[in-house]
Amino acid sequence: MTHAPTPIDATFTTHDGWRLALRRFRPATLVDDVPVLCVHGHATNGWSWYGGPGGGVVGALTAAGRDVWTVDLRGAATTTPPRKGATVRIADKAGVDLPAAIEAVLARTGASRVDLVGHSLGGWNC
Repeated sequence: MTHAPTPIDATFTTHDGWRLALRRFRPATLVDDVPVLCVHGHATNGWSWYGGPGGGVVGALTAAGRDVWTVDLRGAATTTPPRKGATVRIADKAGVDLPAAIEAVLARTGASRVDLVGHSLGGWNC
């Protein structure tokens, strides 16, 4: 059975001040230099990609040699708003959070692009 590696936690800040979480799951052997960014659905977070037998989607992708990242979009429990009562809008998840997450992954990996994987609202955002 495949097991996902232990995540490396990081945070980044969007241009409107939200602090969001990233998790990196490095494979034992890297096969593809293009990182994969997994974008969660509504009312969940990046851990949704990690669950299940063998570490879920994260486990399968790292077993295939991919450098996998998950993001927690604004409103997830691990995120910090810029001020009390800040509004969470779906449009900002797609228009602000996702571009900022892509930039954060590119900056940390030195890659020129990422492969996006999304489910539910995360797929709509991609």
